[in-house]
Amino acid sequence: MTGEVSVLALQSYGLAMLYALAAASVGYLVGTFMKGTTGALVLTFFLLFLILPTVDQTVGMIAGIRPEASLTFQAGTIDYILITPYPQDSEMSFDIGTGENFTIYTLIPHVGTAIVVMAGYVLVCNALAMWRFRRREMLG
Repeated sequence: MTGEVSVLALQSYGLAMLYALAAASVGYLVGTFMKGTTGALVLTFFLLFLILPTVDQTVGMIAGIRPEASLTFQAGTIDYILITPYPQDSEMSFDIGTGENFTIYTLIPHVGTAIVVMAGYVLVCNALAMWRFRRREMLG
C-alpha cells in the first residue's frame, strides 16, 4: 500500500456521482407528477431498486437484449470499471433435456454509453420536471 488513490477508483467515483445526479433527476421528475412527497420517494425507490433491475435482468439475461436505455443497467459500470481488464459480454447454454438449449446472457454496459445515458437522464428528466413544475404552478 502506497497510500495513493487508484485511477480506477476515481473513475468509479465519477460514475457514481453521475448516477447519483441521474437518480435524483428521476426522483425530481416523479415528484412533479405526484401530490405527496412520500409517495414520490417510495415510487422512486422501488423504480430504481426493484422494478428497473428486474426488467434489466429479464430482458438482458434471458432474452439477450441489451437494455441500453436503462439507468440501472448502465449503473453497473460503477463496479465493472474497477475490474482490469474490463469485462466482456458472455453467454452460457444449458441442455434442458429435450434436445434444446437454454441460454443465459451476461451483458456488460460500455463506459461511454453509460456516461451518455446517465447524462441524458440528468438533462431530460430535469428539463421535463422543470416544465411540469412551471405548468403546475401556473395552473394551480
